[in-house]
Amino acid sequence: MAGFMIDNIAKGTLKQWHLEDVDKISKDKNAVLLDVRTVDEFSRGGHINGFKNIPVDELRKRINEVEKGKPVYLICQSGLRSYIASRILEGNGYETYNFSGGFRFYDAVVNDRTLIERAHACGMDY
Repeated sequence: MAGFMIDNIAKGTLKQWHLEDVDKISKDKNAVLLDVRTVDEFSRGGHINGFKNIPVDELRKRINEVEKGKPVYLICQSGLRSYIASRILEGNGYETYNFSGGFRFYDAVVNDRTLIERAHACGMDY
């Protein structure tokens, strides 16, 4: 998956947004802010204000909840699930941007928390 991501970034297929963009993006009324972690991760582990939670495993059946015609800014725990969500949405005509580093990185920097020592291969913390 990392290879696909790197290739897609290099080719411009996958666009990213970064930590320094958070304030601007969270105030942008013309953007869709989407957190694709599980409901438990979103509620228990914290989230960025303004982001709607639609878990990536539910995205295909809930895609009508994502407004078309606006850029979609995605985040998950590590970047993997938001990458998958990006590919799903792009395949359905959306313009997407994937957060570089994932919520784990955001939380460590912004909230001065240590990175979790144990995680599943897909990036979900346990």
